[in-house]
Amino acid sequence: LAWAGDFFPRHEATVLDTRPIDHPGHRTIDAAAGIPFPDRHFPIVVSLDVLEHVPEAQRSAWLEEAWRVTGDLFLLGVPFVSPEVVQADQNLRELIARDYAYDHTFLAEHLDLGHPCLATTEEFFREQGASVTVLPSGYLPVWEMAQVISARWSHPGQGLEWLASNREIN
Repeated sequence: LAWAGDFFPRHEATVLDTRPIDHPGHRTIDAAAGIPFPDRHFPIVVSLDVLEHVPEAQRSAWLEEAWRVTGDLFLLGVPFVSPEVVQADQNLRELIARDYAYDHTFLAEHLDLGHPCLATTEEFFREQGASVTVLPSGYLPVWEMAQVISARWSHPGQGLEWLASNREIN
């Protein structure tokens, strides 16, 4: 799998996750204990596909903690709520359950916890004094097709064919 260091090979990248991952560039943390770095420690903080896995009641606290360790730039990639995004996650979850007989944990969290609201997230950062710019990312029909292909190659019981599939899709 790609990790942040693959995209920035000349820079040191620290990757934090609450799940243990067998990769030397990752550190496992206890989210309840906060991020174990001082204020403004990182010039750039990138959070991709995280906020939608945080319970809604804890999202502001999570954003505050991520913002606390950000020096200059915070990049946040999230599938924000819209009827189309919710439907896409429901469709993919149902396809995986039907065709591969398991419930996809990440999709279940998206749907059970609810997708974050863009306006609320923007408001949070503006209240922190941040300059906020929203850049659309991805095209939902292409994402859906890529996920169906990925599901075909990455469900439990499959080999590592999904690595090549994801490489081609990306």
